[in-house]
Amino acid sequence: MKGSKKLCLIILSIILLNTSLSYAQEGFPWKFKKDSGHINDLYQIVSKEILEESEFFKAHIEYPYLQIEKLNDRENEDKIKTIQKINKDIYKFIYSFKEDLEKQ
Repeated sequence: MKGSKKLCLIILSIILLNTSLSYAQEGFPWKFKKDSGHINDLYQIVSKEILEESEFFKAHIEYPYLQIEKLNDRENEDKIKTIQKINKDIYKFIYSFKEDLEKQ
């Protein structure tokens, strides 16, 4: 009898905690929806592509690009510069990879 009361108390506690956590996530300050590319209000993840075709080589490469929502945002100027550098580095890597494949 005493063991079943403990088990019921543990189960009820887990249900209550689970319900509380799922309710708290709805009002969480970070807005992240799995079906969209929005992680925050500064940038959005989109897809860019390189399409090239020649006699012996055809390239269709899609790569991630961080599209900045507010380009003239003085408050986030350092973050915007970092995002632009990340985009540039991704493009250089992808384009270099494409060039290497084309040479081979």
